Amino acid sequence: MSKTLSLEEVTEIFRAGSKGQPRLGGVLMLDFGEDGCVRIEGHQAPYTIDNQRGDADCTLFVSLSDFSLLHSGELQPQEAIVSERMRMTGAMGLAMKLRDLMED
Repeated sequence: MSKTLSLEEVTEIFRAGSKGQPRLGGVLMLDFGEDGCVRIEGHQAPYTIDNQRGDADCTLFVSLSDFSLLHSGELQPQEAIVSERMRMTGAMGLAMKLRDLMED
């Protein structure tokens, strides 16, 4: 089982993974509850990535520990949704682009 990533580590994963990516076409937020959030403003490249809560076209609600499992491949996105370990509101198309932004 992989270690749980910190909010800072997750933020850096998305900053590194977003370099050279085309427009995301919206705002995607990962909400980790009390542990904070990562908000990716992708209306234009380069993206603005921060830890400020705000409006988003798609929001994923997941714990940092489950996100860490998703990132390592130990948990599949479909399994996370079906088991209610992750919830989503908004534009599913943005959520599907998430894997492209996750850089090791």
